[in-house]
Amino acid sequence: DSRSGFSNYGVVGSDIAAPGSSIYSTYNSSNSSYATLSGTSMATPHVAGAAALLAGYYQNMTVASLKATLMNTVDLLPGWTSLVKSGGRLTVLRALQTPTTCSPSLNMSTANLPTKGGLLSVNLTVAQNCDFRIVPSAIWIKTPSAVSSGSGQVNLWIDYNRRISRSGTVSIGGLTMTVSQSRQ
Repeated sequence: DSRSGFSNYGVVGSDIAAPGSSIYSTYNSSNSSYATLSGTSMATPHVAGAAALLAGYYQNMTVASLKATLMNTVDLLPGWTSLVKSGGRLTVLRALQTPTTCSPSLNMSTANLPTKGGLLSVNLTVAQNCDFRIVPSAIWIKTPSAVSSGSGQVNLWIDYNRRISRSGTVSIGGLTMTVSQSRQ
């Protein structure tokens, strides 16, 4: 349960910890050889295998729900709190027993702003660690990032409108919201 000296880590770049030291695995010296290996290339198959097992067990689970389930069911360990986003080590049994469903909801489905534009804040509710995309249909609807995670406020910047009115949409976590501008 401790980090190996060669491990990748960082709460921005690493989501979950998994065993990667002294792993008995197949080896490329022949079709039947095995060796004890260490490294991220040994930890990654643990997570990929857990994801495959989970996807086979819950066949309708979305990719976002699969990832959130693995992250939300880790064994929380103090040594991993500041090293990986989930704060813990992979736990396959708990993942199978406690799936996370990423079903986002927005506090509004339409917004009408004046032609001067401005900041539009939308509240999104979704389970912890559920990643979602923000995809505007028009260049005048600006987003701070294309991907976000978990519940919170999604801020959209609506550009100044020289016309009388216009309308566009933005997809947030697969939910479509209509944004309109008109003289008020």
